[in-house]
Amino acid sequence: MAVASSGRPAGVDHRRLTATSPSGASSAVNLANAVTVLRLLSVVPIALILQAGEFQLAFWLFVAAGLSDGVDGFLARRVVGVSRLGVVLDPIADKVLLVGTLVLLGWQGLVPSWVPGLVILRDLVISVGALLMRARVEGFAIAPSLLGKACTFTQILYVGAVLAGAAELVGVAQHLAQLVLPAMVLLTIASGAAYTIGAIRLAVAGAGRS
Repeated sequence: MAVASSGRPAGVDHRRLTATSPSGASSAVNLANAVTVLRLLSVVPIALILQAGEFQLAFWLFVAAGLSDGVDGFLARRVVGVSRLGVVLDPIADKVLLVGTLVLLGWQGLVPSWVPGLVILRDLVISVGALLMRARVEGFAIAPSLLGKACTFTQILYVGAVLAGAAELVGVAQHLAQLVLPAMVLLTIASGAAYTIGAIRLAVAGAGRS
């Protein structure tokens, strides 16, 4: 992830950031946010389904939840613009789905217990660092980076491969999960370190100007 210091959140096209209006645009914005909320809540049925050992159903539900990220993104960016609520909810929904599913898989012994721990630690470092930086640097914001997106992609691919392997949907799924795991670990550590270094540099630069 990249960090930025400005008066507005980075990584968002503010020309298209719209408030809800009484027109049909309001309904579309609400629909986009509703899809995001459904993705946020999907971790509950996934947990129940995994607990019941229905791995195939859990896999397809996880895939559907992942695809919903593209649906609400399309509605928000291509139809009516990005709502302020959606800007906040979308990354939260993604993290809850991904981290929640990883924790459940770790609880069932389908992934090493340290894997969800590593992902949670990385997200905690970023979240706590962002709170501290917002208190020190005016207009501080987090902007998406290629490294961060690659990290998220490998995490999703790993979870999907583990679920597919547990459901015995694809014969090579378990092998794919083992191949993806080292890349996911490396990108998780690298993206967290890149964010931390960027935030420290920004804080030092801000201190130098004060």
